[in-house]
Amino acid sequence: GVRGVRTARVNSIHRGHFARTLLRRGRGGDGPGVVDDQQGCPTAAAGIAATLIELAARMLGPSPPSGTYHYSGAGVTTWYGFATEIFRVAQAFSGPMPDLRPITTAQYPLPARRPVNSELDCGRIARDLGIRPKPWRESLVPVVAQLLGARSKG
Repeated sequence: GVRGVRTARVNSIHRGHFARTLLRRGRGGDGPGVVDDQQGCPTAAAGIAATLIELAARMLGPSPPSGTYHYSGAGVTTWYGFATEIFRVAQAFSGPMPDLRPITTAQYPLPARRPVNSELDCGRIARDLGIRPKPWRESLVPVVAQLLGARSKG
């Protein structure tokens, strides 16, 4: 059977997630420094949930999938690129637009080391199951809209 699904940079409306934290911090006017030398694929929690439901349904079928699959949003960006897009989308819903500052990993020390490139190859899940993640920019719009209490425009 399926041993697991690896994902990265999960994005949702819940506390502790990047978009929510950034929008809250961005209301002050001064933009925060955001790491611009780590690449990855932002992944909407809703997309992960839909993928897990699809995998569960397939596991009950005649040819159940097996192994470990990768699932993340399509496209790669840095944390700074992701932050810039969050605020660009927020503008459509009258959200804040602070001036962000790109910084290095060394300027933002964390207790645990972070990989420079956390991009996942989602080719196997597409090839085996026909599951193709949405572009991360597209998946971001409803998250930002919900965080700002607005209605998504598509």
